[in-house]
Amino acid sequence: VETVRQELIANMQAVIEKTGIDPAEVGDIVVGSVLAPGSQRANECRMAAFYAGFPGPETSKMCEIASPCCFCS
Repeated sequence: VETVRQELIANMQAVIEKTGIDPAEVGDIVVGSVLAPGSQRANECRMAAFYAGFPGPETSKMCEIASPCCFCS
């Protein structure tokens, strides 16, 4: 699980660096997950976003899209 958190933080930091966005300007963060227990993944993503430099929930809202069983063609 720790690797997942570290990867989330690194990926979110990479988005900030590559796009040059100001994290304070981000109003909504949408993440997707597969087979995460309960709301655990959303909480992990919220903390990863915070540690990556995005502001707290008072300015940036987090939304999780869970897709436990998806067949794409």
